[in-house]
Amino acid sequence: MVVADALGAGAPGQAQRLERRRIHGRHRATFDLFVARGFTAPDTGGTAGDLSGNNAKLRTAMASSAAATRRAATATLTPGTRVLDADPVDSLTVAVPATASVVLAQSAVLFARAQGEHPLLLALNEGFVIQATVPATGTWQFAVTTEWDEIQVF
Repeated sequence: MVVADALGAGAPGQAQRLERRRIHGRHRATFDLFVARGFTAPDTGGTAGDLSGNNAKLRTAMASSAAATRRAATATLTPGTRVLDADPVDSLTVAVPATASVVLAQSAVLFARAQGEHPLLLALNEGFVIQATVPATGTWQFAVTTEWDEIQVF
C-alpha cells in the first residue's frame, strides 16, 4: 500500500509537496490530526493537562496559558460540543507488526511547518483532535508533544 499525504495547501499555481511512503505488514495504525471549531463544551474522560503556574512553560516569564488540554488514558475521550473539519490537516500511518513491544514510529511529526510556511492558527474556542485508528487487538501507546504561542492578534 502506498500512502500519499499533502504537506501544505499551496496557493493557486503553487505545487504541493507530496510525501510517499510504502506501508508493509498486515495491519496499519493511522493517527489523524483534525482542526476542531466551535468548542462550547470540552471533551471529558482521560486526564486534563495542568498548565497552571509555570507547568509546561518554555520560559517562566511568559503568562500562564489559556489553553485546555486533555489526553486519553485507557479509553477514548467522550467528545464535547465541537465540530471537526471534514478532512484531517495531517496524518501519520505506520505498519503494525505481529511482534509485541515493537516501536512503530519514533519522533514522527504531525503538522510541522518549515520557516515561512503558514502555521495552524487557532481562534477562541478552536483546537485540534488527534484520532487514532488502530487494530482491534493489542495494546499500544502514543505520545504527543505540543508547542504553541498565545498571541493577541495575528
